[in-house]
Amino acid sequence: MNLRAPTLDDVPDITRLFNRGSAELFDEADESEDDVGRFLTSDELDLEEDIRVAEADGEVVGYADIYPHPHPTYWVDVRVAPSDESQLRAQLLDWSLERVREKGGERVMGFAWAQDERMRLALADAGFERTRGSYRMGIEFDGELKRPRLPDGVRIRPMTPEDAEVAYETHEETFGDMWGHAPTSFEDWQHWFLGDDHDWSLFFLAEADGEPAGVALCRPRPTEPEIGSIRVVGVRRPWRRKGIGRALLLHAFAEFRLRGMRGASLGVDAESLTGAQRLYAIVGMHVDRESDIFERALS
Repeated sequence: MNLRAPTLDDVPDITRLFNRGSAELFDEADESEDDVGRFLTSDELDLEEDIRVAEADGEVVGYADIYPHPHPTYWVDVRVAPSDESQLRAQLLDWSLERVREKGGERVMGFAWAQDERMRLALADAGFERTRGSYRMGIEFDGELKRPRLPDGVRIRPMTPEDAEVAYETHEETFGDMWGHAPTSFEDWQHWFLGDDHDWSLFFLAEADGEPAGVALCRPRPTEPEIGSIRVVGVRRPWRRKGIGRALLLHAFAEFRLRGMRGASLGVDAESLTGAQRLYAIVGMHVDRESDIFERALS
């Protein structure tokens, strides 16, 4: 087994490894090469120092990265096919924890799907404890969709490039009290959200008397474009509990269906402080995947 730093030429092989994992667990491909490449070119990562791929017989069979959330807390992401019975997960976790220590990190977080027992056991053996859960929720458009009802003085419209800073600022403000949200700069936000595949007409802004009240930032799912992916939905505090979040979701659903999509999905903290998962259930979404977050301190 050879551990080495990747290059951007490895993006296709890394993407195949990621999708092998989701195919074994869910019979789905989760990652696109564009998204993997976007992650590897983040300013927060040193491609040479903060990522390793594991090769066996010329094939990428494992992957690990560390990502500040922000420093001195780090996400540790280890990917090995769920069917792999080797000790590779432990080897990659050992490398990750040592790299975080070298960078002066104090706490690490990891992730595992509920069905991935080998990854869950590897995290536990490395000293991690489960601290939180998360869901992927979805809806199939197999019947009549509910119509959005907006409070007086509120309208929803698609955004334009001139709305970029409004989209960023509203996203940051509405997620400021969400668990796990780390503030990001406008430049980094553009890197993550305004890629070559970006479609402004799927970014929706709710305005209340001309002021931004909430956003829904959407795109087709990269590996399954007939599903609409709601990457962000958030409402500013003064306009919460007024039906704007529900209206944004239903507006997005209607636009997805108009474009021929058959459903929608999003991710949510299972213990959301704002009760977001209850709102998603009200508009007809259901949990289709569960995962857990694990944490440990570094001594």
